[in-house]
Amino acid sequence: MAGCDWTKTTTTQENADEKIARQLAGPNNPIVQKIKTLNMSNAYSTGYNDGVNEVSRQAQRVSMMQGDMVEQLRNLKELKGTFFDMAGQISDNHLDPGVLAEYRRGWNDGWDTLQQVR
Repeated sequence: MAGCDWTKTTTTQENADEKIARQLAGPNNPIVQKIKTLNMSNAYSTGYNDGVNEVSRQAQRVSMMQGDMVEQLRNLKELKGTFFDMAGQISDNHLDPGVLAEYRRGWNDGWDTLQQVR
C-alpha cells in the first residue's frame, strides 16, 4: 500500500502488545509480587499449593459451564503458562529466573495432581 510504513505499524503493534503484557503480568500483578518474595527453598511448595488451590477454584467455576471440563481446564493451564512466560520476560519484574522456574514447576505439579484426582 502506498504511503504505509509497515515498520511503524509493526513497532506500534509491538509497543501495544508490550503495554498489554506489562498490564497483565507486570510488577503490579499480585502473583508477580508474591513470586518476588520467594526463594529457592520455598518457591516450589508455594507454587504447588497455589496450583492446587487454583485448579480447585477453576474446576468449580468450569463445572457450572457447559462443555468438557478437562479441555477447559487444559486451556486455563496453557493460559497460565503464557502468563508465567510473560512475567519472566518483563525486565521491570526483577524476578529470579530460578525462583520463577521452581514456582512454575510446583504450580504445574499441584495443578496436575489435583486434576488427576477429579
